[in-house]
Amino acid sequence: MGTIGPDDSPSAKVYFATNTGTKADVTTDTQILIWAIHICNNTAAKACLQLFDKQSAAVTVGTTAPDFEISLPASGSATFLFGEKPLKFSTGFTIASTTTPTGATGASTDVSISFMSNP
Repeated sequence: MGTIGPDDSPSAKVYFATNTGTKADVTTDTQILIWAIHICNNTAAKACLQLFDKQSAAVTVGTTAPDFEISLPASGSATFLFGEKPLKFSTGFTIASTTTPTGATGASTDVSISFMSNP
């Protein structure tokens, strides 16, 4: 996972990550606004991306309810632009890619995620 900012600006970051089922801290910033997300499901089956407003230590995938969930068709992708109402995460930002919206079974292949934020 890497970060870049337009013109090296510290106020905007673009994150890139891949995830196969296991939970992962995308960032440990305690205040983060997500302005846009692009997700690519690289598997030949449906995949769901669960987003949690928590540090990964506080998330049990399949038990902890996600704060936001995105389902993708097999080999599908989606882009979300949140405009004037960004997603707000105040205690951390953890993701998990699974086979069902709130399940614990990990996606069989990486789900690629990129998002634009400012902490």
